[in-house]
Amino acid sequence: MAVYKPTVSRFWAYDFQSGGRRFHGSTGETSRAKAVVHEAELRRKLKAGELSTTRATMSIDDAANRWWEEVGQHLARPANVERRVAVAVELLGLATPLNEITTAALDRAIQTRRHTLTKARKPLSNATINHDIIRTVRPILRRARLSWGVTGLPEISWRVLMLPEPKPKARDFTDDQVTAIIAALPEHWRAMAGLMARYGLRLGEVFFSLERLDIDGRRLTLTDRKGGDDHVIPLLAADVTMLAARAGRARAAGLDSPWFRVLKGGRLKALAYGGALQAIHEAMRETGLKASRGARVHDLRHHAGTRIMRATGNLRIAQRLLGHASIQSTIKYAYASDTDLREGLEKLVESRNNPGAKAKTPRKSKEKQSSS
Repeated sequence: MAVYKPTVSRFWAYDFQSGGRRFHGSTGETSRAKAVVHEAELRRKLKAGELSTTRATMSIDDAANRWWEEVGQHLARPANVERRVAVAVELLGLATPLNEITTAALDRAIQTRRHTLTKARKPLSNATINHDIIRTVRPILRRARLSWGVTGLPEISWRVLMLPEPKPKARDFTDDQVTAIIAALPEHWRAMAGLMARYGLRLGEVFFSLERLDIDGRRLTLTDRKGGDDHVIPLLAADVTMLAARAGRARAAGLDSPWFRVLKGGRLKALAYGGALQAIHEAMRETGLKASRGARVHDLRHHAGTRIMRATGNLRIAQRLLGHASIQSTIKYAYASDTDLREGLEKLVESRNNPGAKAKTPRKSKEKQSSS
């Protein structure tokens, strides 16, 4: 009997051939013995024509398992992806066929999730609920339709389901504040944070593999980004030198990342996403930014966008640096701060008090010239 235990589910799954077709999915059983009985009964029903092959082979749990094997486990932070898949499948019902996942069914799952509290006994944010349900289920259904050839899936009004999320305001650090944050970091995190603040890299993007670094071409290519597009960033000479030195040491140590710390004895250990998140948060707290401004690690990206916008006054250059697909995503960096407004007013007053060259005397009209 072909039953096995997938890593993403607590239920045993089946995988067998019948009538020249492959059938695989969840048994909905947590014990192997019951899973074997379930698979035998499934074979019998299929042979007797008592069960449609669509319903038998593609429940939401089946689809989630397959999507996890093909896509989910290869994404950044797979543990978070796995958790969200488990939450969505549990709320929708493991045995629910894909053709019964409608807008109404997803809305019921969303409403149930809204009553869940955090460890601090606070309601989940709308952004968390959208991630747990909509942004988790949508790619599974999309892959089922486009890659696996599943037909008869209902049309879903994703925009109606999406809970409103507050748009994050672009926070702008001063150069001194960024310098203070980097100085508060342990030595092995500083170069990474500096690169994020200069080029607007997301924390997930800064953990690029060495093959994405082109030292001779003085550029970095980011792949698997938000939105799915690749992004090429030209590097400053000082950063090329720094990254080349780090890449050389990393390759010699068998690492695929330029970010590492040196342990006792000289051995190199690759740095991790979670460690970077914790270290930068702690540095922000030490500088007082976390408490006073609610600063986030992502604000280093906002700093880079705002800084390049003020330096050039060109939205297209800011868009190019940040890799935005649409200029609309970049417009938020064109806001005017209190400092910008004050400087503008001071320049206006200065221009009025110092008008410069005197205005030219208007030329007399021909009529006046002829009469004089």
